[in-house]
Amino acid sequence: MVKATDDGLKKGRSFPLQIGLKLWSLKPTFNRFFVLGLYAFVIESYVIWTVVAVVLLKHIWKWCGIVLKSSVLLSIWIFVIPVLIGLLFELLVIVPMLVPVDESPAFLLYQDWALGLIFLKICTRLEELKSVGRIETASRSCKVVADYMIASSDPLITT
Repeated sequence: MVKATDDGLKKGRSFPLQIGLKLWSLKPTFNRFFVLGLYAFVIESYVIWTVVAVVLLKHIWKWCGIVLKSSVLLSIWIFVIPVLIGLLFELLVIVPMLVPVDESPAFLLYQDWALGLIFLKICTRLEELKSVGRIETASRSCKVVADYMIASSDPLITT
């Protein structure tokens, strides 16, 4: 048996054992002077592992939130934006050329996604090249195309 007094925490004892002896000796229901070191070690080991688990769980939840937000943004960037770009191009360019006026067009979203992904890659590459002075940036080119599409009701008829 180990005597748990103030001078009982000597060098050479492990940190969990020292803290466990202190915690064990503070309990009023037990005898303050006779404490088994093994019980003190086990109690403090559980306390340390609980603190470590809580801290790690907090960090795990934080990173899970970051991963969830990033995956949502990535899925929007990979799926939603290319579909919208391809659908816009199909509605403004392809449908007026290929679909007669008295018929309704059929949209295949996987084709619109592929077309939009190609345009998205082109726009991102042009944005990367904006350091080159002679090449227009994609945002300016896209603005010119958007202004042209808004100005003319039929893109095939030049004004």
